Amino acid sequence: MTPTAIRRRLLPAAVATATGALTVGAAVVVPAAAQAASRFHTSLSIRSVHQAVQSGGRDTITGVLLAHGHALPSRTVTLQDKAAGSDTWANEDAASTNRHGRVGFVIHPTQTARYRLVYAGSEVFAPSRSGVVSVTVKPPRPATTLTIAVAQATIDAGQSDTVTGKLTDANGQPLSGDTVALRHRPAGAKQSHRLATSTTASDGTVSFTVTPKVTNVYRLVFGGTSDEAPSISQPARVVVRGGSSLSIDVRAKGDGSLLISGVLRGSGRPLAGRPVTLQSAASPSGTFSDVATKQTGKHGYVAFAQPAPTAETCYRLTFAGGPDRNGTTTGTWCYAGPSAG
Repeated sequence: MTPTAIRRRLLPAAVATATGALTVGAAVVVPAAAQAASRFHTSLSIRSVHQAVQSGGRDTITGVLLAHGHALPSRTVTLQDKAAGSDTWANEDAASTNRHGRVGFVIHPTQTARYRLVYAGSEVFAPSRSGVVSVTVKPPRPATTLTIAVAQATIDAGQSDTVTGKLTDANGQPLSGDTVALRHRPAGAKQSHRLATSTTASDGTVSFTVTPKVTNVYRLVFGGTSDEAPSISQPARVVVRGGSSLSIDVRAKGDGSLLISGVLRGSGRPLAGRPVTLQSAASPSGTFSDVATKQTGKHGYVAFAQPAPTAETCYRLTFAGGPDRNGTTTGTWCYAGPSAG
């Protein structure tokens, strides 16, 4: 309710009544003479969210400004503070109440202090002052350090990896029995999520086994205790290589020469611009050697032209893999040679 609305409810009836009292609604009773001669009474509450914060931390102080139980919006309220050992209140900040009469202040105290809220009043409403709240600033906690490492920076899909870390104090001594959380974020995602928690061993170490389906970025997080400051490790990336498949097709031309081709795919899609090698051997169980290497086209297709073999020769195609894909090799195709004819 706005100040104008309150005046319309209270003031006209009070002025018309020389003595006695007036009940407005069912809750507010205002002497008529008092309304004509003075401003409306206001009240201002105060509350701190935490009451105690770590050095460098923050707290929030809120209050509600009311007049006869009705919210007073758009009114300036001042936050005052008094440091420990001081006798003087100092203006810290000022803000306007919202439509519910609420006001809030975010503070970053550097020392223990007391706080109060003050409303200076207006021609219609009397000034008011809240009670006092204290916010204690705790001394700084000793710093901690949390490291992270992965056993393998690159793994194939379906494989497991190990993420390890070590928690130490400001002097480099291990911290045991503390809870450390493992958080992960798939590559390209913005938000990380808690994956698991574990307790540090006597040497301050912690270990987690992970089996990511896609490339992930990991961090270790120590939330701190009353005696130890929190810490977060650097990020550690584990690249998960996807699977791949490679086909082979051999066609003999009229002159006996061969066209050996194949298609490279990954996750059901053609893989373009990847090196595929043609290998040959004298028999299926023989030692294969590289014949030639070509890049796959935009449809994952690659082809090799080979002269007509003069003896039994076996062929296969192979893809060595890369940072994001594991390798694969086709089956073997063997040409018996002219003597078989």
